[in-house]
Amino acid sequence: MGTVTLYRPRGKKIWYAKWLMPDGRYKKRSLKIEDRKLAEQVKRQIEESMLKQEFGIKQSESMRYQAAWTAYEKLLPKITPAQAIQKVVWTRFFEFCGHATINKVIRADATMFMKRLVSENYAPATVNLYLLYCSRVYKALIDEELYSGSNPFAGRRVSDTGPRKMRVIAWEVIERMMDAEAGSPSYFIAALGGMLGMRKGEIDRAKWEDIDWERGEVLVRGTKTDGSLAVLPLHSALRARLEPFKRTSGYIVEYRSNGDGRYRCDMQYLWAATRKKHGIPEARLHDLRHSFATRLLALGYSMTDIAKMMRHTSTRMTERYADLRTVKVVIGDISGAAGGQAEK
Repeated sequence: MGTVTLYRPRGKKIWYAKWLMPDGRYKKRSLKIEDRKLAEQVKRQIEESMLKQEFGIKQSESMRYQAAWTAYEKLLPKITPAQAIQKVVWTRFFEFCGHATINKVIRADATMFMKRLVSENYAPATVNLYLLYCSRVYKALIDEELYSGSNPFAGRRVSDTGPRKMRVIAWEVIERMMDAEAGSPSYFIAALGGMLGMRKGEIDRAKWEDIDWERGEVLVRGTKTDGSLAVLPLHSALRARLEPFKRTSGYIVEYRSNGDGRYRCDMQYLWAATRKKHGIPEARLHDLRHSFATRLLALGYSMTDIAKMMRHTSTRMTERYADLRTVKVVIGDISGAAGGQAEK
């Protein structure tokens, strides 16, 4: 940081510290310490205290990205050519995402920045380095208690083969698979994932008593964020798929056990076996959720409405889920019948 200087006046054994004040005058302080190592520790504490006074924020406050970089620079022992490039990347990211403050950035922004770099033909190693540059700033500010938010770049990286291609399963294929698997666990996985956008853990938790048939609602036991716990509409197509098999209670995707009733159905293995059986290319169970978002977009729903159904905190995340290349705008309910938009 370099803002505090240690010195020992002539004829004295104890160490003093001095630092420049905003008014241009130096403030001096006796540390009352003779040991140099202890004096260095106190110096560090003084520097950290000054930094927190200048840049420290509360959870409800925000920090502009320029101020965040200035604080980060003061945490560095020295400025190297790599830090100069890091500053360019940091500035470029905020120009890309359009945020002025660091607390507005979410993980979807970091992911979209990653995809932009890949689309501009940056090498995977370079993309990962740029993501690391941004992550280091957040991590340093959090570690020094200058920022109380989270690090949206934590764990963000691109593989050597590029980001994983999103797969959207054609709606006709999902319906054909359900017709063939009627009443089986695979049937209910496809219905809840592909027709309501549930995540794997949410499907695993789903119970028959979560469905209010009279009011036409489904309680989704969210597994990701507080906002993912929600009540969604039991639209006509989903009702038609579930009602013939409805029960008063119990898990919708039933338990399977080795005899003692302890083990649930492993949906990942079940899904892999089902898609192979029906000739569906390599697709994750989570791709049913992507397919649901893309289907709603094709039916003419706005990103705001789709974000509510997907339980996203931002439409930027929703834009990642819907594959625009596969969309043909049509009017009709979610089952494909003409004659008006689907029930909301």
